[in-house]
Amino acid sequence: MVLKSFSKINLSLNIIRKLKKDRLHEIQSYFCLINLFDQIKIDKIEGQKDIIQFKGKFAKYIEKKSNSIIDALTILRERNLISDYYSVLVNKKIPVFAGMGGGTSNAICLIKYLTKNRINKNLLSILNKKIGS
Repeated sequence: MVLKSFSKINLSLNIIRKLKKDRLHEIQSYFCLINLFDQIKIDKIEGQKDIIQFKGKFAKYIEKKSNSIIDALTILRERNLISDYYSVLVNKKIPVFAGMGGGTSNAICLIKYLTKNRINKNLLSILNKKIGS
């Protein structure tokens, strides 16, 4: 399966406060989605470990051992929402560290696919704290 993980542009952004525990910020934002997206190819695999790879112009800037894709899969397993392991290949077309929401979008796109769009308030709260909103 190949998924499209769309980017956004902030039309306004107000940082309310920095959250001390997880280094994220509480924000108010007005944004719109744009027609720029990363492609995520995901396949179920045999084994006991996920295979996460990044390619594309911005792949070199992604932390390979700790990123939003790994965090998303970990959260889903901790909550017993998935038990399988996956090969995930992300073709990074969204610039990294540009405030365009690429990493968060990648994680949520993957989570929506794996949970068949069944994200309850409890899971959403956990995702906001760990990955971003």
